[in-house]
Formats: sequence, C-alpha cells, structure tokens
Amino acid sequence: MPKVPQVIIQTFSEDQLRALLRKPDTRRWLGIRDRAILLTFLDTLVRVSELVGVNAEGVDLKARTMRVMGKGSKQRELPLGHTVTQALRRYQRMLEDLRPGDPFFVSRYGGRISRKSVHELVARYGKAAAIEGVRCSPHTLRHTGAKRFILAGGDVFTLQKLLGHT
Repeated sequence: MPKVPQVIIQTFSEDQLRALLRKPDTRRWLGIRDRAILLTFLDTLVRVSELVGVNAEGVDLKARTMRVMGKGSKQRELPLGHTVTQALRRYQRMLEDLRPGDPFFVSRYGGRISRKSVHELVARYGKAAAIEGVRCSPHTLRHTGAKRFILAGGDVFTLQKLLGHT
C-alpha cells in the first residue's frame, strides 16, 4: 500500500487562545453561548457533530459531566473542568424552560445550533482576533485541547477515550 503523507494540524498558541476567548461579547447572550462553545471544544475535545447533538439532559453541571453521542452511535461521558463548567452554568441560566430532549446549544432563533453555524462562529472570532497561520475551526480547537492535555501530563490512553477514538 502506498504511504499517505501525514499532515500535521497546526494548533493555537496560548496568545492566540487568549485573544480568541476574549472576542465573544459576554454582555449579550450570544456571546455567552459562543464563549461556552469555544471552551467546550478546548476542554472536552468534542467533535462539532457531538456538540450540536448535546441535549439538555446530557449536561450535568453538578457532576461536571457532558454526555455525547459519538461516531458509530457510541455514547461517552466527558468530564468538565472548572472554567468550562462556569461558562456553561452562565449560559444555562440564559435559557428559559430547558426540558429533557431540548437542544442544549441553541441558535439565536431557539432551535438546535447547526454545524455550519458553529464553524462560522469559530472562524468569525478567529478573524476578529486577527489569528493568522492557523486555521480557525472547531477541529483546530479540538487538536489544541488534545495537545494541551498531553503537555499538562495527561496520558495517551485517557486522551484516546476523551477523543472518542477506538
């Protein structure tokens, strides 16, 4: 079999991450939601499809966990760090009458946020933060979170579980 070249995905630097996370206007509910989304990618390493598929009952802020449905209909429970839990709690307070089965991350119109909208919001904040040399996408946030996990001393087997890889 011919070898397929491996492409190394660039990750955000600490300065780029700080700039990116400062861009959502947290005086408005959309900014609060968007910052929570950015932090969720970094902290939980979810895929876009997993994030948009999270329902209200999948987020347990007391237990600090998020339940997602991954590829191949495999469900997994992800731990939430302190910072993302605070951001999600602030966002959840903005929602009215959230019931089981309701989407957790909603669009400005109240329906489930789309994958396209999530891609666009990450790109928009990346542009506003003047980030260059790195593709501003949810996948880059996922890779950045994985790299930070390893650099902080995390082991590859735990990382594999967090990423939903078999």
